Amino acid sequence: MSHLLEILGRGLLAELRSAFAEVFRNDPPVKTAALHDRVAQNSNCGDHHRSLGIHLLGEGMLRQARLALEGALRIDERDEIARLALACVFDEQGRTSAAVEQLRMTLADHEKTEASWFALGFCLEKLGDEDGAVASYERAL
Repeated sequence: MSHLLEILGRGLLAELRSAFAEVFRNDPPVKTAALHDRVAQNSNCGDHHRSLGIHLLGEGMLRQARLALEGALRIDERDEIARLALACVFDEQGRTSAAVEQLRMTLADHEKTEASWFALGFCLEKLGDEDGAVASYERAL
């Protein structure tokens, strides 16, 4: 196990979420109720679902975040940001294998995403797949 994981002592992506801070930025900040209203007013807008899901992830409302992010992915299954956020949700729920699945789907569509390769390496390391982790880390460089 890496020194980072030992130091963190919890699900990696909960901390790695900060590595995606620029991607997940809620700028300008919007209140939860306003995001729910946007989704209700235009339920076919994946961006609204994604924004709500990322906001709920930040609030620690993981079940609701998962539902919103899955809604975004129903609209656009190639939404890289929604899929990365969903991987973070799964990992924070202790579902590292599901996080790995989401990261692999992201990488199938967006192979040059270094942060995703790095996240995948950490998740594989947590699952005990050292060879897979090393390969993922190398792809992140």
